[in-house]
Amino acid sequence: MKKLIFLLVITAALTSFSLSGICPFPGDITLKSSGGIAEFRGGTLVDLAPKSGFDILRNLEIVVNRKKFVPSEWRLSGSSMRVTGAAGRFQVEVLYKWDGKRLDVSVASKDHMSDVRFLVALCDFEPLIVRGMNYHFVQGRHTAYGFELKRSRSFFMGGRFIIMYRNAGKSLTLKIYVDRDLESVKKDMGLSSEEKEFSVIDQYGKPLPGVVVVESSNGKVVSAAQADENGKLEISYKGGASFSLLWGEDYEIEKVSGSKIVVKVPKSGWRWDPYLSGADYNGVWVAFRTWRPTKGMVVYKGRKFSDSVIDTFHNIEVTGMKPGELGKALVKAGNLERYVYLKTLKRKDIKFLVYGDTRTNEDWHEMVCKSMEKENADFIIHTGDLVESGDLKRDWDKFFEAGKYVYFNTPIFPTLGNHERNSPLYYQAFTLRRGGGDFDKRWYSYTVGDIYFIVLDSNVSEGSSVYKSETEWLERELKKAQSYKFIVVYFHHPFFTNSPNREPTLKEEWKKLFEKYRVSVVFNGHIHHYERFLINGVMYVTTGGGGAPLGFGLLSSRRTHIKGTKAGVAGYLHYVVAQVEKGGVKFTVKAVAKYNWGKLDTSVKGKVIDEFFIPFRK
Repeated sequence: MKKLIFLLVITAALTSFSLSGICPFPGDITLKSSGGIAEFRGGTLVDLAPKSGFDILRNLEIVVNRKKFVPSEWRLSGSSMRVTGAAGRFQVEVLYKWDGKRLDVSVASKDHMSDVRFLVALCDFEPLIVRGMNYHFVQGRHTAYGFELKRSRSFFMGGRFIIMYRNAGKSLTLKIYVDRDLESVKKDMGLSSEEKEFSVIDQYGKPLPGVVVVESSNGKVVSAAQADENGKLEISYKGGASFSLLWGEDYEIEKVSGSKIVVKVPKSGWRWDPYLSGADYNGVWVAFRTWRPTKGMVVYKGRKFSDSVIDTFHNIEVTGMKPGELGKALVKAGNLERYVYLKTLKRKDIKFLVYGDTRTNEDWHEMVCKSMEKENADFIIHTGDLVESGDLKRDWDKFFEAGKYVYFNTPIFPTLGNHERNSPLYYQAFTLRRGGGDFDKRWYSYTVGDIYFIVLDSNVSEGSSVYKSETEWLERELKKAQSYKFIVVYFHHPFFTNSPNREPTLKEEWKKLFEKYRVSVVFNGHIHHYERFLINGVMYVTTGGGGAPLGFGLLSSRRTHIKGTKAGVAGYLHYVVAQVEKGGVKFTVKAVAKYNWGKLDTSVKGKVIDEFFIPFRK
């Protein structure tokens, strides 16, 4: 069956707030259309963002009797859509209906359905799940969901809320209510009881907007409500209940006094200085984190861009730019201001940098970033292990503190290392193209000029269903890339090293695909030195000198010498410069410092430790 894509315009009444931008995917269909747009791709409802302002779903997939529902025909009528198709041998009809606050998804078949599953990818990274007998609730950072269901089981995994019905019969309907917080959702569902108003303030008595307060009773979550711009919230308070914060950002509730909820905020100012992410030819995303929840804005050439949320984290898209455009923009967050230099991707004369393994020594990482900033590159590739522990915000604080010296004017395109631990913080921090795996970002691809970039997660275990999905996706991407002059693949764990006592990391299936589809170069990290191999026509480069403790296995008497070895040095902080030239791409590996007997020698800064050229594919 051919790939099925269509656009659906869903109309609904406007509410008093806008939440567009919670699920950003550059290059995909906009979520900010005045009509509200959803895309239906290959049997999956994608990017449902009705006119109400909610980015409701990243996608919704339906599985009947263990087979994915694939549509063949559809009919539109006002705010509803009727789709017919098949799930394996079963003929199935699905009706989607949106009324402004509730999405009904009805599934029907002439045959008995023993198993129906809804795979609902929500627009939130770290939601709170509340399960009841007939209702399940999900509270995210800025959007809440109520699922009206019976006789079902549910669980949350990899950014998806999965609802399973056993012995479903010939028809069933999943009702999804959407609003700003659980208290509002419960009102919409007719489940809310009498409310009490509270003021959320900091320890100095100032209103604290945007925080989500969670109410618990006898150890169970009762409800949740979000403070408005004035720090006010209403919640169905019951005597003896306790309060906590959904996303504390290292906050804690100091006390509840009468109708005041006092929150201790550690400090003010920037937590992550503004940085560029997710660049494209006609725009770029600016992200930043503050210590206090604020509104965020980017002002560029007299135009104002905002993500319309009150939060400590903001990710704002600046659009309407030209390829290769560079311009100064003002970033505002409450009373804070900081300038960045916006940079879009170029179609020719492309220059990019590659480095990795920046965990642990943030002062070393800072030195590398300051050197890279002077290169005036178009973008930077990071080969993984950005931080020591991806689950800890304080480790990301260190990464962005060091990175602020280059990422304020150079976009980053990273991949997952083992130290990121597949954390939601990674997915929140970076605007990446839609690909596959968790949050649709675990692996992804993008193009710049004549170069096709494919980004993989090498942490996935061979033989697993996730590995199979990733490998199938990889081959599809390599087929798409065949019309391009140059193919770059990067992931964290290298296939080859001459350093002794390293664990085997070779994924034979991937290696065969790289050779079959004539990949130009593969970049890796993980081992904290520099190595290069040319094996069966594919160049493999390991660059792990971004700031992590340096390795010296190449200096060992037990080192090996793999056939195809072209270069290898140990002890250097370094990065790789890639410059597109006539006929191919020139790569220059530059030192930042050398570690000698417990000290860093910076006199080698700028030293070329390797240089090579890879011609365009023919």
